[in-house]
Amino acid sequence: ADFPKIFNGIIAASDNFVCAHRGDAPLLGSWYPSVMPRAFRRQIARLWSYSPIQRVVLLKSLVLLPLVWLFMRIGGLQRTLRWLARIPVSRGKQLSRNEAGAVGDAVNTAAAHAFGPVTCLSRSLVLYLLLKRLATLGDLRIGVRIVEGKLFAHAWVEYGDVPINDFPDVASRYAPFDGVEALHALI
Repeated sequence: ADFPKIFNGIIAASDNFVCAHRGDAPLLGSWYPSVMPRAFRRQIARLWSYSPIQRVVLLKSLVLLPLVWLFMRIGGLQRTLRWLARIPVSRGKQLSRNEAGAVGDAVNTAAAHAFGPVTCLSRSLVLYLLLKRLATLGDLRIGVRIVEGKLFAHAWVEYGDVPINDFPDVASRYAPFDGVEALHALI
């Protein structure tokens, strides 16, 4: 089955439906923007442009993001970090930097569409967990900066000293702690 063609066919067919009460309105009523089917098609096309690993990571991330956020709210950061530290790194071939970046992109995409609140920390914890399950050990980084007397914190994951779920210069904007071990000492 060629799923992209099936989805495009369904969307094209739905463009031809009209409401019973207004012959000129789309199926979902007059509030439904005419560009929505095209945008939906672009999102489906983007999903199908992902590699099979990215699709799996995207689906797992959609489930894990709210769960990790909830676990942090209930158990706190220290307990969440201890839980992550207990999960073993899977055996197998380690991902390349480009593959790890693609996994980071899939997690970021899931974070943009996830149910519930998503923070940079929950997004980075999910990426860190999924990389471990893909036989790749990334570095969870948490950094801080002070702007006009206010403290700001940010989290990201690095692989080979390169951020894979954030901007390349994030470490210059936030002063990172020296790894998760230093973070444990502060908590």
